[in-house]
Amino acid sequence: MSLGDTHQTESRGVFLLKQSANIYTAMLILAFVFITLGCLFLFLEMKSYGLSVKVPADAKVPQASWSPAPQARALALNGIDVSMDRHEFSAV
Repeated sequence: MSLGDTHQTESRGVFLLKQSANIYTAMLILAFVFITLGCLFLFLEMKSYGLSVKVPADAKVPQASWSPAPQARALALNGIDVSMDRHEFSAV
């Protein structure tokens, strides 16, 4: 047989059967269906109460109001440096 011959009478390689769907495939499909239905019912429930998921055009982003813990402020008042760039406390 030459390489150009496309009409082979003997098969090459290993013949494998496709694995059939098992219980885990069915559970995956059921989970997808029920999560999709849950999202749909949640949307319908929100719609029945008149709730909206749109952000108003004049909405403002709140400013971050982070402050150190009260213990860190007390330590800073006593002269102990508690800056975050060091791994250990040091006396000033």
